[in-house]
Amino acid sequence: MLAYRMPERLRPRLAAGFGMIIEGEDEKVLSRAKDILRGCRGVIAVGDVVCASLHKHVGRVGCIIDGRTLRKEVGVETPPHAFPILRARNPRSHITSEAWAAVKELLRLMEQGNFPALIISGEEDLLVIPTVINAPEGYCIVYGMPGKGIGVVRVDESVREEASRILEGFEPVELPD
Repeated sequence: MLAYRMPERLRPRLAAGFGMIIEGEDEKVLSRAKDILRGCRGVIAVGDVVCASLHKHVGRVGCIIDGRTLRKEVGVETPPHAFPILRARNPRSHITSEAWAAVKELLRLMEQGNFPALIISGEEDLLVIPTVINAPEGYCIVYGMPGKGIGVVRVDESVREEASRILEGFEPVELPD
């Protein structure tokens, strides 16, 4: 399976965040995020805690989750509205072609009015990148930043280009099926 591997030299760049960073505690962050997300064409949460919190405070969102928080198993909990459920493999520090295709399917389903959940076997963190690259103009991608708050990316051509530049720093690799 074709994949892109994140080299260690990019870790500090990605840890700094992508898009608007909203720092703070859960409730305060979500209160500020609600105002920002009102004008979004669609909202996708990347991360288990963000998905659960946005579902509770904002409403229906598409979710990309892996059943882990801070690399600890928490079990997969999809929001009650999640339909359909998609699945893909994506090892830590990688973006696989399988996960990329599943992100595109999630976006296609959202454009049809669904609110799917993509359950990742492995790690979902880096899937913010293909989500930003493939999402329609006006979508918002929200992801957790443990110990900091959340990141919010409103998709437009400039953030797609930024995500593409980041991806160019990844190394193409072939993973066993």
